[in-house]
Amino acid sequence: MKSFILARFPIPSVDKDQPLSNAIEIMEYEGLSALPVLDDGKFVGIVNVRGILDRIWSERVRMISLSSLYVSSVMETSIPTLSLDSNLLEASELMIKHGLIAIPILNDGKPVGMIFEEDFPKLFLNSNVDSSGFILRNPRIVDIDSSILHVRSLMLKEDLRFIPVVKGEKFVGIVRDFDIVSVLKFIQDKVSPQHRASRVRSLRASDVMRSTKAYFYGTPPISVVAKSILDERGLGAVALNEDNSVLGVVNVRFFVKMLLFGGFV
Repeated sequence: MKSFILARFPIPSVDKDQPLSNAIEIMEYEGLSALPVLDDGKFVGIVNVRGILDRIWSERVRMISLSSLYVSSVMETSIPTLSLDSNLLEASELMIKHGLIAIPILNDGKPVGMIFEEDFPKLFLNSNVDSSGFILRNPRIVDIDSSILHVRSLMLKEDLRFIPVVKGEKFVGIVRDFDIVSVLKFIQDKVSPQHRASRVRSLRASDVMRSTKAYFYGTPPISVVAKSILDERGLGAVALNEDNSVLGVVNVRFFVKMLLFGGFV
């Protein structure tokens, strides 16, 4: 299958010398987890939500506005790319090998589209394969009263893009990487430096948590799970026990791996 089957066309881009806050606003408005970065019109790398999450509120930048930081401070260079003739197996192999959440497609050296890991569930919408093999059991979860700095730390340390939130032992929602980026951006751009630290320390998972319908009980066909993820424009689905405690998660990265290694399409 050609890569353009999953690719998003056209794709907005940012210049490496644009303020980081501009890139975040474009990503938020377009619903994208990554953007190509240009320098004098030439492709030089990508900026993605994972790099921003690592940079935002880091000790060296927390006291300055994100409008004073440039895209170049978080962009990844030496990124593998695809062409319009590339296939999805090549795309998935590069994404897994290099730990990418998105990979750009170039035409004549210019970015014309991107493939995102969150679109891979589309390939499994007609699959009757049991979802049990997709479930990562005993995943990382956080309590509703956990600080967002703790959630951010877990995401960065364990390379997670979303974490289920519980109250007691009951599932109540999720926190996504971009949810934390958005609230930290607001604080760094709108709150005076002397009040930022206390404001951030006061934030809890409940302040950035979102509800989701991407959850399931038992082991339905993976097509059902894939559809629930896509309907929510999510990063995964949560598997629940009958008492609504968290059994496991199915994350979008696993669909990339299954295409490459399992072939369940």
